[in-house]
Amino acid sequence: MRKQAFLMACILISALLYGCGSSDSGDGGGQTEIKLTPDGSAVSFRQVVFTFTGVVGSASLAGIDQRETQQAEGIYSGTGMFIVDMQSLGRNGFVQVVTPLGWVVQNLPVASGTDYNNMAIKFRLGESKESPPVETVMAYVVVTSQPLSSAPEGEMSEWPVTPHTFNAEGKEDEVTEIPDPPPVNAPIVAAGGAIEGAAEEWPFGDVFNVKNEKALDIHFMEEAVSKNFNVCFQKKHRDKNIEAANNQCGPASVTNSLSWLKEIWGTTLPHSIGMGLKGDNTTVGKLDTAMNRTVTNRRNGRALGDGNFVNGKLKYLADNKICLVVKHQDDAFGNTDQAYNGFKSQKNGKPTFDFICKEICKGEDVEIGYTYKGGGGHWVNAIACGHILGKPFITFVSDHDQSDDTKGTGLVDVSSLEDKDKDGLPDLPSENAEIDIVVTESPPEVEGVKAEDVCPWLKPPPPPPDTGLDVQEKCTGVIHHPTEGYSEVVNCFEGSLPAGLSVFVSLDNGSGNSVFTESPQACLCVNNNIFSYGTYNWTAEFINSSTTTLNGSITVGPAEVPCDCQLPGMN
Repeated sequence: MRKQAFLMACILISALLYGCGSSDSGDGGGQTEIKLTPDGSAVSFRQVVFTFTGVVGSASLAGIDQRETQQAEGIYSGTGMFIVDMQSLGRNGFVQVVTPLGWVVQNLPVASGTDYNNMAIKFRLGESKESPPVETVMAYVVVTSQPLSSAPEGEMSEWPVTPHTFNAEGKEDEVTEIPDPPPVNAPIVAAGGAIEGAAEEWPFGDVFNVKNEKALDIHFMEEAVSKNFNVCFQKKHRDKNIEAANNQCGPASVTNSLSWLKEIWGTTLPHSIGMGLKGDNTTVGKLDTAMNRTVTNRRNGRALGDGNFVNGKLKYLADNKICLVVKHQDDAFGNTDQAYNGFKSQKNGKPTFDFICKEICKGEDVEIGYTYKGGGGHWVNAIACGHILGKPFITFVSDHDQSDDTKGTGLVDVSSLEDKDKDGLPDLPSENAEIDIVVTESPPEVEGVKAEDVCPWLKPPPPPPDTGLDVQEKCTGVIHHPTEGYSEVVNCFEGSLPAGLSVFVSLDNGSGNSVFTESPQACLCVNNNIFSYGTYNWTAEFINSSTTTLNGSITVGPAEVPCDCQLPGMN
């Protein structure tokens, strides 16, 4: 029954645990290991070189000559970046990396049959924050058909290491110190195997519906191995990751979201998608403006706080009448709806993995803001979630290098989620950061709600109040008195006009006149003097026990416009 429900709602992609007919897959689902060697091109090791604006480097980074306001130096760090080109690898499973420091990459999921190429994860390359340039690393790299709960053993090979510029900031404050390398003892898996109480059932089955066949590539493990691995993977984010300017990751992440919603759900967007900046006509430039981000040029811009991010996003959507259901979690205002002109982001408490993963599985776009342990942070788009041996993980995309408009957007990052400091917020051990805000959005039909119930501009106007007075404009005309040097605007009204009714008609030139009905009438006219041609707006107030108001305008030129109670009515 469980599998049938998923087949109705999901697309089953190639099994990650098996080779799908390959001789490497083993017999009957048994474990297999394929060792990788440096002579192949499927995996690579890099040393992260941090070039945050507020951090002065102690080692020069060659080859950077176009940076305008940032330091032309970076800090070579003890953080490494391990990258798998999944299409070149050509097999499905889990990549393990063991170095002299330990099991530094654990159960990195790879699948050659998805929309994505390069899967990346940060790891501990050195013992400390800063490190001299590293040219090689000894490592044993193996692809296993199933996730492991203990480190694999094998002979290490010498792998080349190249620099990887990392300038990913733009949330809250300026980053003033680089993060520590990820700890070796922060695996994707829980030590000793599946965590206690890990469900044999896919934990998010209740959120699937037939619509998200458009949005998702779902891999759901067979019942025998459902404890080992499950993942919800959104399609077509690969080319939805624009080059961001310095500290522009917030507006860029929303731009990525809207671009994806346009392709998947047909959301109409009024501005172009692509690289841009505050003041131009791109989506990201308009979001820069709506979020009130301080910008000088592409290399010099300020970071965004959570409030500016959410409220600026609501402003952009509302001002451009883009109707989406918006929700948020936040460590400060997660229990309060946020609103702009009646258009709301719905409160959902503090960030949790359950909320993130359910939103991804429902086909919602998900933006995450995380804060580095030393301050400052980054905005990303979460595109996949699941469990490996019962432990949660997510994947996400962003521009790694906001100091360069030609690189930094080609990777999908992976990290486990755990609350290491027990403060109720999920940590990203691979980033040495903590998630403190989540914002999601989707068209109303994905949530099963009516658009007019979400977006105030789509609500029908309320009916006029019932005053008991039946009156309408009959005509509006002009009489010229050239010898006297003035003209008259004539307003005539028809309906059931009772005795004792005061009618006052004013023009926006400041003139006004009134009449009083001593007996019931079917029509009456009110004249006002004017002294020049032009367009005049008028307001008529009918006052008895309540007030009924009518409005209109007339453009006055040389020609007279007949209007009196004997003429046929306008209707």
